Order: sequence, then C-alpha cells, then structure tokens
Amino acid sequence: MKTTLLAIVCLTIVLSGCTASSTKAWTTEEDCSGLEMGDVKDDCWGHFIVEVYKKDPKRGMEIMQQEISNDSVRDYLWLEITRKVDPTTTKFCQMIQSKTLLKRCQTLVSRPHLHRETLRNKQESSQAPQRKPQ
Repeated sequence: MKTTLLAIVCLTIVLSGCTASSTKAWTTEEDCSGLEMGDVKDDCWGHFIVEVYKKDPKRGMEIMQQEISNDSVRDYLWLEITRKVDPTTTKFCQMIQSKTLLKRCQTLVSRPHLHRETLRNKQESSQAPQRKPQ
C-alpha cells in the first residue's frame, strides 16, 4: 500500500515537472532568435511574424525564409501575413506550397469584403494627423 502510494506521488511529481517546463515564455521576438531550429522556434515566430512584417518587411521575409523550418507552418504564416498585412495582393499567396492553403489565400484576396477592417486600419495608421478645429 505504501509502495503504491509512493509510486503515485513520484509519478505525479515527474509529470507535473514535465508539463511546467513546456510553458511558453515568449514575450518578444528576440526570444525566438535564441531558440534552436525546429517546431518550438516555428511556433514562437508564429506569435510575432505578423508584427515583425508590418514593422520591417525585409526582416519579416528573412525570418520566413531562414528561420521557419516547417513548410506547413511557413505556408500558414504566409496566409496570416496576407490576411493581416496586405489582403489586396496575391504576392504572399505565391509563396505558399500547399495547394489547399494557396486556394484559401487566393479566395481571401478575391473577396475584398472579407478584409475591409484590415484596410481601414491600414489607412488610418498611414494618414497624416488631422488638424485640430479652431
């Protein structure tokens, strides 16, 4: 009885230790740069790539081509960049290798009513400051 109870306690400690270490502690894009190539790094970049691409398209392109190791993840991220950065063009869609995601990306671009909010936000951020009424 004591042996079984001890085994259960030990197993619980081991399992809780394993799950606690797998939590994601990524707060900035710099956290992704220090990771080894693989699924964890791809997942990390997935959280930041849209913002990186909005700020610096050249850096975003480098990350997509050199830092993302999984083709499926890269394809999905190209779709997200299309959706959230520039849904008016198929230039990012052309980077997608998956036929299914490519078709989804092309459909997104061909339906401007699906991305009105993205375009509205883009226009507001690029407009000159409004004059104050006198």
